[in-house]
Amino acid sequence: MSLLQFTDNYCVGAIEEVSAGTIKVLLDVEAPHAIALNSGSPIGFPRINGYILVPNAIGATVCLIVSVEIKRVSLPQRKGTQEDFDLLNLPFSSRIMKVIPLGTLQPQSSGVKTSYVLKRGVDVFPSVGDLVIVPNSEQISAIVGGETQTEGRIVIGYCPTPDRVPVYVDPDKIFGRHLAVLGNTGAGKSCSVAGLIRWSLDAVDRQKMLLGTTEDDSERKCFVPNSRFIILDTNGEYLQAFREYGVSVFSVEPSSNETALEVPAWLWNGEEWIAFTKASPGAQAPVLLEALRNLRAESNVSARESQPDNEIESIIDENTPLRFDIHELLERLDQLVLDKAPEQSLRQYVNTLKLRISGLLSNRILRSIIMSEDSDLTLEHWLARYVGWGENHTHGQRFPVSVIDLSLVPSEIIHIIVSVLARMIFEALQRYKFQYKEELPTVLVLDEAHNFVCREIAGTSSSPASQVCVNVFERIAREGRKFGLGLVLASQRPSELSPTVLSQCNTFLLHRLVNDHDQEIVKRMVPDGISSLLRELPGLPTQRAFLLGWGASIPTLVDILELPKVSRPSSPDPAYWDVWVGNRERNAGWSAIVRTWQNECSDDESHSSEFKSRNCIDESSEEHF
Repeated sequence: MSLLQFTDNYCVGAIEEVSAGTIKVLLDVEAPHAIALNSGSPIGFPRINGYILVPNAIGATVCLIVSVEIKRVSLPQRKGTQEDFDLLNLPFSSRIMKVIPLGTLQPQSSGVKTSYVLKRGVDVFPSVGDLVIVPNSEQISAIVGGETQTEGRIVIGYCPTPDRVPVYVDPDKIFGRHLAVLGNTGAGKSCSVAGLIRWSLDAVDRQKMLLGTTEDDSERKCFVPNSRFIILDTNGEYLQAFREYGVSVFSVEPSSNETALEVPAWLWNGEEWIAFTKASPGAQAPVLLEALRNLRAESNVSARESQPDNEIESIIDENTPLRFDIHELLERLDQLVLDKAPEQSLRQYVNTLKLRISGLLSNRILRSIIMSEDSDLTLEHWLARYVGWGENHTHGQRFPVSVIDLSLVPSEIIHIIVSVLARMIFEALQRYKFQYKEELPTVLVLDEAHNFVCREIAGTSSSPASQVCVNVFERIAREGRKFGLGLVLASQRPSELSPTVLSQCNTFLLHRLVNDHDQEIVKRMVPDGISSLLRELPGLPTQRAFLLGWGASIPTLVDILELPKVSRPSSPDPAYWDVWVGNRERNAGWSAIVRTWQNECSDDESHSSEFKSRNCIDESSEEHF
C-alpha cells in the first residue's frame, strides 16, 4: 500500500526548495500550529526534532525538522485553488520549515495489516512541489525503532513524544563498532553506561525464556549470559551496579566478596617496562630489555623441562608474558653490566635505573598489584579471571560482568596498569581468533576516558607511561572490531580525547554538553545537516540524550530509562544543604584514615630501606643523572 494514499488527510504543506543537505517546506495555512490531530493521535507539530514524510513511489523520505520560522510572502499559499489568485497582493505570514532527509520508510503489507520498515539513506530525493505529510503513531514507531525488526534488540529509552515510542538499539552495532557516551558531569553518563549493560543482560534473559530454554525457574536462575563486559572503573562507581547479575570485582583493597587486583610485572611488555622505569633510550633501555629477555628465556627453559613432551620451539623476547621474579631483575642488570661493559659510566647509569625501580616498588599498594602473592598464577589463570572462561572451565563461577576498580591505584602507575590490562585483553582476543578462527565478543568500558586517551597525551611532550596508554587504545579503536573487542568510552571532555580514538567511534550517545570546545568537537563528527540539532546540547535535561551514528537508524532524541536507585553507579550529587542543616549526619572521623595512611607510609619506608640495602645500590650516583 503506497503512502501516497494518505496524502489528503495528512498533508501539511509542500516542498519549496531542495538541496543535498537541507529541504525547505512551505506549510499550508490550515496546517496545525501546535498539535496535529490528523495523524490518529495528538502529536506536537511543528516541533524541532519532529519527523515529516515526503511520499514517493517506493514509500516515503523521512525528514527531521531542524528549524521553523515565519516568513512574509505576498500571497497566502494554500493548495493552489483558483480563488487564492484573486486576492490582493498583500504581505502575509507563512511558516517555513527546514528539514534534513535521513532515510526511507517503506510499507510492507501482510494481509490486511500494513507495517513499515526504515532503511538508512535516501533512495529518492524529493522535488519541488512534492507534498509533505505528518506521520502517524505506527510510522513514528518504525522510524524510531530502527532499520530491522530483529529479536536481538534492546530498549534504552523512549522518544519524547506523546506516545512515548520505545527506542531500540542493536547490541551488535553499538558495541561492535565502538560507542562514545559523552556529557558533562551529572548529565547521566554513568547511568547510561550501566543501563546499556543491564538492559542487554535483561534482553538475553527474556530471549532465553521466549525460546523455551529457561521455562523452569530454577534453570533460569542458573543461566548465566555468555557475555564479557569488562569495566575499567576509575572512581569505583560501578561496584554495586550489577550485583544481581553476578559480577567479578577486582580492587586494590578487596572486601570479602572481591578479588585482589593483580597485574603482575611479568605480563608487561618491553615498551611498558621502559615507560614504567623511564629508562633512557641510549644506555638504560637496551640493558633493561636484555635483562627481561634473559629472565623470560630462563623461565621458558624451566617450563619446557617440566613438560618434556612439548616439542614446540618458541621465540622468546622482552614482550613474551613468561613469569619471572621481579627481584631477580636488579641482580640481572648488575650481571649484564659486569659481563658487557664494566666501565664506571655505564654502571652509574644502571645504578640510577635500579634506584628508580626500587623507589617505585617501595609503594605498598603498587607492590600488591604488580608482585603477585599467588605463586601458582599462570597466564591461563590470569586470562580466565579477567577475560572470562567457558561453561566447562574449572576455575570457578563465570560472571557476565567484570569491574576493575582503579580508584586506589597510585597515580604514578595507573596509566601503565590500564595499558597492560587493555593490551592483554586485546592480544588475548587477537590470538583467540587466530586459534579458533572466530571471535570471542567482549566489551571493554573505559570510564573517564579523557584521563587515559587525552589529546595532549598523544603529543610528544607527554610522559612515556601515558603515551603507551594512548597507543594501546588507539590500536584497539582501529583494530578491535576485527577481533570481537568493542570499546565504550565515557567522558565529560570530548575535546580532550584523542582524535584517533574518537573518530573510530561509530555510535554516539550525547548528553548535556555546555563547553563550546566540546560541542565543536562533536559537531565536526556528524554531517553538516545534523550538526544543527546539536545546538540543543547545552540545554538537555538529565537522562535525555541524542543517539546518533551507526547504532541509530536516524538521529533520535531519547529519554533514557531510569535505573532503580540501588542499581545506579555510585556518583550522586553531594547533598550540601542536607548536611549543613543536619538532615544527614556527617562526622569528620579521620582516625581510621590516618592510621591506614601513615601505616602505608611507614611500611613503604621500611621496605625501601630493606630493598636498597639488599641490592647494594649506590645512591650517591643518582644526582649526576
